[in-house]
Parts: sequence; structure tokens; C-alpha cells
Amino acid sequence: MGEIDEERLRQEAADWFARLRGPRAKGACAELDAWRDQSPEHQDAYDRMARHWEATAGLLASTRAGLRTRPPQRRAAMRRVLTGSIAAGLVAAVGLAVWLSGFGSAWGPGATQRYASPVGEIRTIALADGQSLILDTDSVASRRREDGRTVLRLERGRARVQATSAITLEAAGTRVQARNGAVDLTLTPDKAVTIAAVSGQAEVGERRIALGPGQQVIFASGQVARPAPSAIRDRDWPKGLAVFDGARLSDVLALAGRYGGPRLSLADPSLGELKVSGAFQVTRPEPLARALAAAFGLSVGKAPDGRLILSRVTT
Repeated sequence: MGEIDEERLRQEAADWFARLRGPRAKGACAELDAWRDQSPEHQDAYDRMARHWEATAGLLASTRAGLRTRPPQRRAAMRRVLTGSIAAGLVAAVGLAVWLSGFGSAWGPGATQRYASPVGEIRTIALADGQSLILDTDSVASRRREDGRTVLRLERGRARVQATSAITLEAAGTRVQARNGAVDLTLTPDKAVTIAAVSGQAEVGERRIALGPGQQVIFASGQVARPAPSAIRDRDWPKGLAVFDGARLSDVLALAGRYGGPRLSLADPSLGELKVSGAFQVTRPEPLARALAAAFGLSVGKAPDGRLILSRVTT
């Protein structure tokens, strides 16, 4: 892609970013999805715009509107992403308004702030003290100050915490001391907790079980398992990606169903035993259905109720 095309995409991404935080935001999501689906470069340009905003805003703002981020292909200066100081001022002003209306009281000792992600969204929150929080779909977390340190508690779902300094994490009574890295917390409805170190170091529980990158430990029913390699499938979940190695097709569809949108179903239940391997974007049902259909030689149909149905191709 030439320099002119890159600059055009940066400008368009900045326009979308400002629009979704302005008075025309309502009803713009479908148009944004259509723009992002034009090419991977469109999606990448918008993702870079969002990441630069999170890194530089210094506010408790979130990237909403169904962000499905992918790894950045290159770093770009913030001044090249925004379409001038007017757009930058608009985004910053709206971000400040979101912060004031969303959290109210000043952050200090004893104050608690809550964060939530609705079904279908992976929400990224840049915390004021340099930490960042990513909430998976339908997840809830809270943050408070305790003895001069930040304590971040997962109340439902799954979260990834990026720590630039020491931070205390908590889920279902289990505490984690993390520093200089990223940690995943997963809390099931029956209060089982999985802690996985993505990078950096973590110490878990009263026994201070040490976890290094790529290790996880599970607490369930008062018992703790030995540290083990973390699941490959879950390493890229903040990007909406899941990596499967011989997973049942029915399990893949069940995972995708957690993110809302048109439900994926099978015309023949026996198709659910097909084994799926590879990386798939599970947060977007229609592209996922097309990818799975291509992988197994299936067809994709649409039911009157909006469901996407995978079926064998008839000859």
C-alpha cells in the first residue's frame, strides 16, 4: 500500500473514531462495520487509531462500538493519526465527558469504580495509573485503592490486566500479585478461577504460587491444581481470536455464541463432531460461518429468525 493510501485510511479511521464519540454515533455502528470489512487494512487502521487514543488520552475511556482489535502492523505517531487539532480536541472533549458521567467521584482511597462489557463487546479500558484492563464479553470488574495499592477485582467473566507496576488482582477470594506484565483472570458461574500469566510474573494465593509467562493455575471447590501450560486457544482472546486444535465444531459454535449476533447452528447435529483446527475470529458470526463452511465444504444459509445454518452441500 502506498503512502497516499495509508494517509487516506488514517484520516478515514480518525473520522470514524470521532463520529462514534459525537452526536452522530447512534446508528453508525453498521456503517463502521461495513467500512472495516472492506479490507484488513481498513480494520488495522481503525485498530491503530483506537490503541493510540487509549495510550495517550490518560482518561478512563473505553473503546466501544464493537472493537475487534488485531495486532498492529506498525506504530504510527499520534499526530499522523488524528486529522488535525480540531479532531483531537473533539475526541479528548468527548472522552472527558464519558469519564465524568461514567465514574462520577474522584479516584482516591476507599473509592470503588466499576466496569462492565455488554454481550458482544470486548472492551478495553485505559486506567489513569498506567494499567489497562480488557473485559471479555458480558464481564464485570471493579477497582479500588487499598493500602496505597490498586486492587482490581473480577466479578464476572474474563479479564486481562496489563500491569506496568505492581498490582493486586482478585477473583472469588483468590488474590494475585502481578507486576510488569499481563495476567488473564477467568471466573466461571460456579466460582472456579483460572489465572494465566501472559507475560511478566505473578504470584497466586496464600501459598504465593509463582507463575511465569505461558503458565496457568486453576482454583476450584477449594482445591488448587498444579501450575500447567496455559491454553493456546485463549492467548489472543482480546483480539477476538481463538486458536483451536482438534476442537469439536459444536464447541466452536458455542464459544462464538457468547459474543451475540446471529446464532450459528447446524442443519445436521452430526456435523458437530467435525474437528476444527486453526485460528478463527469468533466474535463476528458471519465471517466465522463463511470460514468454517470453506474449511469443511459446507454451505451457509439464513433462517427466517436470523440464524446462520451450516449444512452439507447437496448435489
